[in-house]
Amino acid sequence: MFRVAEFITFIKKLNYTMKVSLNIPDDLIKSILQITKAKTANEAIIKALQETLSQHTQQKLLKYRGKINLKLDLDTLRDRKKC
Repeated sequence: MFRVAEFITFIKKLNYTMKVSLNIPDDLIKSILQITKAKTANEAIIKALQETLSQHTQQKLLKYRGKINLKLDLDTLRDRKKC
């Protein structure tokens, strides 16, 4: 059984679109249309799903906060000599 985020990631990798029928309350669609400034319900739902996936990814990354040493020197990374 897929989780929603895993399913969306799976579909994105396939570059495949899926036609589905959903029963979504009108007030919810109207709200998401306003929030996303989308022109169609389809566009609004896609944006909402993408945002949900983005938030999920960010939450997964937050568990590494403070655990990775990111003291990077751009010049060293680019193999530049300091003068």
